[in-house]
Amino acid sequence: MILRHDSTHQQAKPLAMRLYHTFYQCGFIICIWSCCLYAHAPVHLISRQHKSAEPVVQWASKVIRVTSQLRSIGPYSAFQLLGKPNILSRAGETNPCSWASAKDNNRIPVSIIDHIRVEFTTPVTARQVAVAENLNPGAIIAILVRGSAPQEVDTVYTARPQQLAVSWRMLNVFFEPRPYKVGEVELILDVGMVPGLNEIDAIAIGTTKDTIKPDINLAPGAHVPVQPENLGNGVNSTSDELFPIIAPDGKTLYFCRKNHPENIGDEKLEDIWYSELEHDTTTHELRWGTAKNIGAPLNNRHPNFVCGILPDGNTLLVGNVYLPNGNAKDGISLSYRTRDGWSMPERQVIMDYQLNRATVNYSLAPDGKTLLMALDRNTSLGGMDLFVSFLQPNGTWSPPLNLGRDINTAGDETTVFLASDGMTLYFSSDGHNGYGSNDIFMSRRLDSTWQRWTEPQNLGPAINTPEWDAYFSLPASGEFAYFVSYRASSGKGDIYRIAFPDALRPRPVTLVSGRVLDARTKAPIGALIRYESLTTGREIGIARSDSLTGAYAISLPVGELYGFRAEADTYVSINENIDLRNLQKYQEIQRDLRLVKLAQGQSVTINNIFFDTGKWELRPESAPELRRIADLLQRNPSMSITIAGYTDNIGSKKANLELSHKRARAVMEYFIRLGIESHRLAVRGFGANNPVSSNQSEEGRQLNRRVEFIIEKYSQ
Repeated sequence: MILRHDSTHQQAKPLAMRLYHTFYQCGFIICIWSCCLYAHAPVHLISRQHKSAEPVVQWASKVIRVTSQLRSIGPYSAFQLLGKPNILSRAGETNPCSWASAKDNNRIPVSIIDHIRVEFTTPVTARQVAVAENLNPGAIIAILVRGSAPQEVDTVYTARPQQLAVSWRMLNVFFEPRPYKVGEVELILDVGMVPGLNEIDAIAIGTTKDTIKPDINLAPGAHVPVQPENLGNGVNSTSDELFPIIAPDGKTLYFCRKNHPENIGDEKLEDIWYSELEHDTTTHELRWGTAKNIGAPLNNRHPNFVCGILPDGNTLLVGNVYLPNGNAKDGISLSYRTRDGWSMPERQVIMDYQLNRATVNYSLAPDGKTLLMALDRNTSLGGMDLFVSFLQPNGTWSPPLNLGRDINTAGDETTVFLASDGMTLYFSSDGHNGYGSNDIFMSRRLDSTWQRWTEPQNLGPAINTPEWDAYFSLPASGEFAYFVSYRASSGKGDIYRIAFPDALRPRPVTLVSGRVLDARTKAPIGALIRYESLTTGREIGIARSDSLTGAYAISLPVGELYGFRAEADTYVSINENIDLRNLQKYQEIQRDLRLVKLAQGQSVTINNIFFDTGKWELRPESAPELRRIADLLQRNPSMSITIAGYTDNIGSKKANLELSHKRARAVMEYFIRLGIESHRLAVRGFGANNPVSSNQSEEGRQLNRRVEFIIEKYSQ
């Protein structure tokens, strides 16, 4: 099986959407619903607030009894009755996010009764029941409300079963308050008298007589009227442009081009193309240059597509596994930038990798260790769901973990993108309330379980249309959003960008870039970059430097004290740190990383160790750095070092010498506790001697307050 990213879109508008536009043009406001979710599904309510402490509107939170359901779990099950209704564009069509009766009248009208009984979280003084009849309405013959006692039950609605002239409706039933709090609602349906599949999306109770209607849960700032910008002829063509992936620095755009004569192999299949941001010599403004086919080995005769690029610009995740004979099979691969171009993609192994269909979508997070996926597999809640896998120490990826019901529905969730902050998720769905067959939504992760998310919010009409909207990508700055739309009359997908409102952006990050250099010769080095939380010692992410130029980049989210370093064989790193615990806005900084060749006489600054002012006790944040140096010593048993302490020139000479010696000794004692033999360690305190910078500024004095180790003996 060869994988394809989801490039399907609806060419024709469904009947419900045509009706929607007809009513809209006539000046009416209509409400179309379709799919329900868990009780926390994202739907706003058009309803006036009430002075009572009781909830104004509640949607069913528990199914007490149902006499039939098309499926016992998942799509069309009784579970789909819970939560708020959504998908305005798909009402009147068969929808897996709705309950459907399992009883069939075989097209011969005959009475067949179904019962549905649901519970609400908080019993209230109800004045209204609302039922979203998603498909073939008219089967409801009675609605009962119930209190907590057996005798507290009343019929508030009766009707004759009949086929209605509409394919869906929101049934709003108003009544005077009962002398008890309503906590349950029971529906009685005669599904045999209404032909076709009978579906119900959601059931609500309200404490006012303001009509309950579902609405699109718009993200803050989504109302801002911003015009999307077509990227123009340099990027878009008469063919389909799909799946844009913008590099974190915002300077290179990767995408798929389908049905293009310059594609390699079968032109009908997707090839990877890219465009680079360049200066227009005429207007002196930035514009996207003419797109280029990325060529072999990434493009071959099979469908080819990029799933993600790390901030270093040197690591691409691509779809499918590339076989030596030129064939491909399902999976994903990593390709690295080399002196000769992109390397042959290397297969990535995902444990428990199982698919029910070949349509897939992946997104590699900026940390290089987190893989988001849109898959249809046995653990999906319906069709395609969003999953996450994590890179394991042995180089494999963990079994896909479903992101849960806050995100996934019985419909399809697809084209997933995780922003540079590692917390903000953008995806396309036909199972959340929107404007068309698929809309783009955002949600933010609430904890490290990857199971708790904020309610998905629609990105609004500037991005989403009545058509199939999907594929979404942001640079680290969050300044522009890149997405695919079919708003052009040609029916082909084009890539657009839009200035992204602050409220829709991810949390701020810092994009750190520079070069990896030999500390002595200044020659560039191809190296592995690792960065970690110094407060927890946990490795956060990985990157690579360009083997030709030494260039690297990493994206560091707000909220951590980070350490980062380069690693290469026969070298030891001079580590860097940056404190982003109070970062307020996106920033870019330059920081070269230096590597010291392992050799006798070499001196290495230990940057990521911390002491309180005037103290010599090591702070906990020092542990990751010191454990690494201890590991270096354990891997090189012939190595012995001198630990040298230095201060700035503030204070007396005697006090500085004593402080520098005590700090160096604290480091030595830490190494001994980690198992390093004491005879391999020596200590010296130099006080304010041998400064590496001027003591006339705080920045210079900070550089002078340091601990180094000097390699006294070393043999390979």
